[in-house]
Amino acid sequence: MIVLTRFVEILLRFYRTVLAWLANFIRLAMALASVLIGIGLVMLFMQLQQNPDFLVPSRPLLARLQLLPFLEKFEKLSAKVTHSARVTVLADNMHRMQKMLETYPVTGGNYPDTVSMLYQDAAKDNYWWGFRNPFDEHLIKDYREWMADYQDYQFQQAKESFRGKVLYEPIGVPAYGYRIYACDDLGQLITHQDGSPYILTNRPEL
Repeated sequence: MIVLTRFVEILLRFYRTVLAWLANFIRLAMALASVLIGIGLVMLFMQLQQNPDFLVPSRPLLARLQLLPFLEKFEKLSAKVTHSARVTVLADNMHRMQKMLETYPVTGGNYPDTVSMLYQDAAKDNYWWGFRNPFDEHLIKDYREWMADYQDYQFQQAKESFRGKVLYEPIGVPAYGYRIYACDDLGQLITHQDGSPYILTNRPEL
């Protein structure tokens, strides 16, 4: 009887050990799966940012697997994050232009008439910074790739060529102030929710 009791105890301990080992294995497997899924989602997110049509050929299969609604939500999230990041870069470019304008030697209180004048002085006196157009994803070497004169923008019918650019508008003749605008991926002016242009200026009263 004693031998049988000890055998049962040993069997129960072995059973508990096996269950504990299985539980640990399952937790480890779930943790590893979560990490892999997370890495996969991050890679998918980055791929969608670079190529929004990345999963278009797979949509029929995803629809059959009932994963299409999830994908569409994920794409919307990716688009929002990408848009916010690009707008942030544009806003930073606008502030950089403003700093350059305030660094420009204001002879007699006048600002440059064109972005060309601003660039020439900034390059000569070494206060020109590196910029990037958020829709081209490369460091800009030619200043005309990221900034332009607002006057040229007004008279240009096709606005697409201004995508991602910052626009400079001098106020007055000679210029005693300025307005700075930015263009989205379609070349249209970035606006507030009420539709008014997003502007940086040293003459907000005008």
